[in-house]
Amino acid sequence: MVFRAAIFLSFCLASSGVVAFAPHTPVTSVVVSNHASSLKLSAPTSEATAESSNTSDDDKKQYDFALLFDCDGVILETEELHRLAYNAAFQEFGVTKVCGDTLSEPVEWSVGYYDILQNSIGGGKPKMRHYFSQTLRFDSNENGDPTNIVATIPGDEAPKKKKKKGRRKKKNGEDGGTTVTIGASDIATGLESLIDSIQTRKTELYKKTVAETAIPRPGLLNLMDEALADDSIAVGVCSASTKEAAQKVLECTLGPDRVAKLDVCILGDDVSEKKPSPMIYNAARKKLGIDAATKCVVVEDSAVGLRAAKAAGMRCLITYTASTTSEDFYGMGADAKVPDLVNGGNQVTLESIFSPLREAFSADSSGEDQSPELLVGFKDDALVEEDEEFYDDDDNLIEGVSPTLEPSPEEAAAFAASEADVGAQNLEKNAADVIGEELLPVTLTKGPEEQAFFSSAEAEVDAATGETTTTEPGRILKPKLKQDEMGNFSM
Repeated sequence: MVFRAAIFLSFCLASSGVVAFAPHTPVTSVVVSNHASSLKLSAPTSEATAESSNTSDDDKKQYDFALLFDCDGVILETEELHRLAYNAAFQEFGVTKVCGDTLSEPVEWSVGYYDILQNSIGGGKPKMRHYFSQTLRFDSNENGDPTNIVATIPGDEAPKKKKKKGRRKKKNGEDGGTTVTIGASDIATGLESLIDSIQTRKTELYKKTVAETAIPRPGLLNLMDEALADDSIAVGVCSASTKEAAQKVLECTLGPDRVAKLDVCILGDDVSEKKPSPMIYNAARKKLGIDAATKCVVVEDSAVGLRAAKAAGMRCLITYTASTTSEDFYGMGADAKVPDLVNGGNQVTLESIFSPLREAFSADSSGEDQSPELLVGFKDDALVEEDEEFYDDDDNLIEGVSPTLEPSPEEAAAFAASEADVGAQNLEKNAADVIGEELLPVTLTKGPEEQAFFSSAEAEVDAATGETTTTEPGRILKPKLKQDEMGNFSM
């Protein structure tokens, strides 16, 4: 009876939204939503989450600073794995662009296009939503026919329909699934259902690939272990990836022991806004109780993540990848950037990140205006543009001229002389008329008739252009003339 009563009590508690934990069950990570925190149990087969109410604000650990890691591209270089998983899912679903009778091609994201997506849009579903909606709205053929998206949702993913009596139940996939055609008018309805189905399958493919190939980025574990050992620094992961996909990455790269020590872990499903919204980082800071955003340092790899971190008022270190190396991260506000955390043997350390912050905040308790330089001696230098060089119309370098706003007397004299020389060259080149493809001679002898003709022509040019035509002594700057079929010349 006691055993049955215990089972009944557990069932009632679970039904009411409260999970009874077995004594001494270890907690592997804290997952924070925008309204409540969740705990993920360490049981290998369990991914359930439960409301946590056993920690009051008074019992919260106090941290001086926080080190927050993005997941994809920071912990594991995953972007190419994501791209391959999307393309594999598109292929399984037979996702095709169809436009009239002239276009029918399978959807496949190239490396270049996915680089654009990952550097501008956070989250998998938003990426697909952007791509499909743009394709449906703007792609057409030479006849103006609109583009439709055609896909076959497998039987186990297709919406379930009510069976009629007397009909044999078909097995999943027996009928080849359900084919859907989506046009621009279906963006607000049918498109979302297709995206959900593709994302579910893509996640399964991605998790399988991660389990087989996951290797953390160089130097990542060294820095994380150093931070986890420092009680004054909170360590967390904030990822826009779906919870299922991100948990798989953390499990395969960090291992259960490190995940158990994380102070906060917020994943894409836990907040309502994706990066570049700062919501995920604001939620992490609030959960950790860090009083100033400038005490938080975010490690990111993309422009989207950088914008999210800076919008939250935090410092940001970029560990760029092959697909983001050309981004102007310093121009977008990054505090430092390195190719990876091992940094060619010059390992990024906790001291290189937080020592300047400790000094700044100890000197000024408010710290609001303290923005010390991070990773001094470690980070990549900002690109310095070379001095601009000046060339004349013949591509000859003009020596002695620099692009300073206030030129020295020597520079001004050199530039003036160069201008005069270039002007003389241009005068020689421009003082010729083009009649068809032939050039008339520049220098003419001033005969009375010619002088009168060209003086009249110059006056007409001056009246038309509002400028004064000048000629050198003994030379005539001829206006451009047109010759008609009868051989007559005119302006």
